[in-house]
Amino acid sequence: MSRGVDPSEHRRLLRAELRRAREKAGLSLNGAASRLEWSQSKLVRIEAGRVSVSVTDLKALLALYEVEDEALRVALLEAARGSRGKPWWDAYRTFLSPEFAQYLLHETAATGVSVYHSTLIPGLLQTPEYAAALLAPSSGPDRAAALSAVRTERQRRLLADGPAAPAADFLIDESALHRLIGGPEVTAGQLLHVREHLIDDHTRVGIVPYAAGAYAALAGPFNLLEFEGEPDVLFLESTGGGFVHREDSALLASFRKAFEAARSLALPRGEAVTLLDRLLDRLSYA
Repeated sequence: MSRGVDPSEHRRLLRAELRRAREKAGLSLNGAASRLEWSQSKLVRIEAGRVSVSVTDLKALLALYEVEDEALRVALLEAARGSRGKPWWDAYRTFLSPEFAQYLLHETAATGVSVYHSTLIPGLLQTPEYAAALLAPSSGPDRAAALSAVRTERQRRLLADGPAAPAADFLIDESALHRLIGGPEVTAGQLLHVREHLIDDHTRVGIVPYAAGAYAALAGPFNLLEFEGEPDVLFLESTGGGFVHREDSALLASFRKAFEAARSLALPRGEAVTLLDRLLDRLSYA
């Protein structure tokens, strides 16, 4: 698929630069919105990258913030025009559940991603071979290819080591490491991939051991997205596609608490690496 600039990337640029310009101008969100006679929520959504911004509204913001750098003005105006296009995954829309498509709209604008899975390696950490083995029993070749392409592109966008990438935190129950998916070779490749992310400094990966016993998150997989100035988004995976929640603050808080509790149970990095190495040694003799 094309890796041209996606509307979400335009919004990331706008999000960073508009917030920087507002703060440089010494204006709060409420102060800037009041000066423009906007609701504060409108400006919050623009700065969070959740919505596109019209050229007219952008010019009003640039005037208010007294942005005079011509190169920056041109770049932001171009980003405003580009922010209104179709999302990068639009070509695969027919293969995505409405709930997951809604989730992707949120994910592209998130500043933080927290993922927990109790039985499988999370999709954002899956190798192509592992993903293909998972999809094979339930998807035809066209759908499997589409979902694999979407997953690969999400990994590229979210796990890149750069200032625009969100903070990524993964928790995996130990049971997911023992499940043989695609045979010993595929599983070994997947465990090596997890090990690589475990020891790098960009992606945070934790393994909750069997010894942790029962804990709240064990009930099922979920994703939590964080945003600047906006409520979290919760995505609950299901066979039918999943459910996206944002308005239920009590529910969001309960899952955030469950994630943090599970994080406190995760093995120290050295012990997690030792566990993976032991499993890899076992697979080499399978």
